Amino acid sequence: MKRTFTIGQMSKLNNISVKTLRYYDDIGLFVPYEVDEQTGYRYYSIEQFKKLDMITFLKNMGVPLREIKRKVEHSTVDEFIEVLAEYKQKNEELIEDLTRMNRLLHQKISELESSKDHRVRNQTNVDFYPERSIIEVRGRFGKLDDVEEVLRTLKKQVSAKSPIMVGTVGMVVEQADVFKSESVDYSAVFITLDENQEESHDKRKVLEEGFYAASYVKAQESRSPEVYQRILESIENAGWKPDGPFLVRTIVESFISHKEEEHTREIQMKVKQ
Repeated sequence: MKRTFTIGQMSKLNNISVKTLRYYDDIGLFVPYEVDEQTGYRYYSIEQFKKLDMITFLKNMGVPLREIKRKVEHSTVDEFIEVLAEYKQKNEELIEDLTRMNRLLHQKISELESSKDHRVRNQTNVDFYPERSIIEVRGRFGKLDDVEEVLRTLKKQVSAKSPIMVGTVGMVVEQADVFKSESVDYSAVFITLDENQEESHDKRKVLEEGFYAASYVKAQESRSPEVYQRILESIENAGWKPDGPFLVRTIVESFISHKEEEHTREIQMKVKQ
C-alpha cells in the first residue's frame, strides 16, 4: 500500500500553507494523489514531493504559476532549459536593479550622516569626483514652481529606473550671478543619472572628473549671494581656482525632516590649480 500524507502533513513537511496547497489543487497545478469521496480529505504520495519541490523552485525564480503548470503538464528538456534561461536573465536584471538601488541608498545614508555633522557646515573641502552624467535644462529659474515644472517634464523623459530622489536633482548658479543681486537665480536644472544607466537624451551632458570644492549650507541660506562669495573666498585661500559654475543639490528637505534647522543643501564647484 502506497504511503500517503494528509494536506496538513504535506503543509508541515514542505513548509507550504494548507491554503496554498488547496489553491494549487483548484487550478490543477498540484493535485492530490487521491481524495476520500466521503470526507473530501486530500491525500498526497511521497512520489509527489519532487514535483512540489520543482514547483516551489520555479515559483521562487519568478516563473508565473500558469507557466509552471504548462511545463509540468508537458515539456521537453529544451523547452525547460529555455524557461530557466529566460528567468535567469530576468533575475540578473533584477539583481542589477537592486544593486543600483542599494548603491543609491548607501550614498544617501552617507550624505545624511554628513549633513548631521554641524562641524562640516559652511566648511569648504576639496575632493576628487569621478565623471558624472546629467540631463540639464537651461533657463532662468527664480521660483521653486519653475524648477518643479521642469523636473516633472524630465521625469517623463528618463527611465523609470532612475527615480528622482532627494540629492539626484540639482540647480546651477553661475559665478557671475552671485555678485549681481540680493538673491541668486538658477541658470539650469539637472538630474544626475546613475553611473551605469544608458540614457539617450538630447540634453545629456557630462560633469568632468576632477577636483570639486564642496560645502554644506543651511537650505534657507542657499540663495544668499554671501554664501557663494564665501565659498569662492575659501577656494582661493586654499590655493585653488574656480573652474565652472556652482552646482547646488538638496540633501535634506521637509520630506526627510520637519525640523527646518536640519534642511541642508550641498554646493559644489569644479576647481583647478
